[in-house]
Amino acid sequence: LLLEGYVAYGLKDERFKYMLGGQYFLSKKPRQVLGAYYSEDYELIGQVPNYFPRDHIVQALTVRNPQDRLILNKQSRIYTERTWFTGFSTLLEFRRRELSSAGAWNFERYENIRGEIQLVDVSNIISSEISLGFRFAYRENFVEGEFERISLGSIWPIVNVRMDLGLKGVLGSDYDYQKITLTATDKIPLGPFGTMKYSLEGGKTWQNIPYPLQFVHSGNESFFYNSEAFNTMNFFEFVSDEYIAMRAEHHFEGFFFNKIPLFKKLKWREIVGVNGVYGRFNLANTQELILPQNTFVLDEKPFAEAYLGVDNIFRFFRVDAVWRLTYLDNPNSPNFTLLLGFDIKF
Repeated sequence: LLLEGYVAYGLKDERFKYMLGGQYFLSKKPRQVLGAYYSEDYELIGQVPNYFPRDHIVQALTVRNPQDRLILNKQSRIYTERTWFTGFSTLLEFRRRELSSAGAWNFERYENIRGEIQLVDVSNIISSEISLGFRFAYRENFVEGEFERISLGSIWPIVNVRMDLGLKGVLGSDYDYQKITLTATDKIPLGPFGTMKYSLEGGKTWQNIPYPLQFVHSGNESFFYNSEAFNTMNFFEFVSDEYIAMRAEHHFEGFFFNKIPLFKKLKWREIVGVNGVYGRFNLANTQELILPQNTFVLDEKPFAEAYLGVDNIFRFFRVDAVWRLTYLDNPNSPNFTLLLGFDIKF
């Protein structure tokens, strides 16, 4: 049995934030875990974990824009995860979320009040959903602890599928919907030219639901590189109800630097990459909540960025120069940034 949690207190909002939960092994062979968690905390919808996933102080000190568009998420979840055989696992999860806006913004929508269309505040949105996930990673290797394990990857593509079913009326839920997300990642060795890593991702939502329950694309406003985010995209900058995304990163493994004596001695390694996403957003979704200021849809062209990097600096660090290629006129968005990263290789 594993029990974990945290508690924090905000001096400005005078509110406690906390998480409590645990995991229990139903069996170790085959591996099957039962988990349950409850949390109340501020978060940025669409944000993916970086090097400090729960450290709001570090995050606040390392971002380029004020973090004033937060969401208070009261979340309950219970799940079971089972590995059926090496390389194939499933996840069955029930999750209830109560989301309310916090900071310098509000959830808003237009309503007909006594024959007049008025903009009104929405105190919260509540969703209950059941999810089923599949993961296939042929001959995947792990470093395992008692409960946690870290994937060392596979020489074959890794495929993840997740399906979500919204349950209107269950525990106060307001919405029926169906969502699906598919991802595939792989790395291709190219001999003396290094290794190419890529990922393909797509998702679609059926039914009209508020944008926090849609696909809010993952931005990054910190000074640290995030391989799972778009590093020149702001938080909450783009939202879609269907999308496709691509990431490609090539590691030259010294193909160029090894020809330069100083760089060869330092053992620095070259990186080049590109990220892109294209999506659509049905404006009927705005009947539930209107999009806030500085949140956009990808209706004209894909979002794209490209970067050059150097890793294996002191065997641990990487530095990336990232250029934003499209939507260059969006407010408060960087067209170029330098980011520090940590790259631990097994």
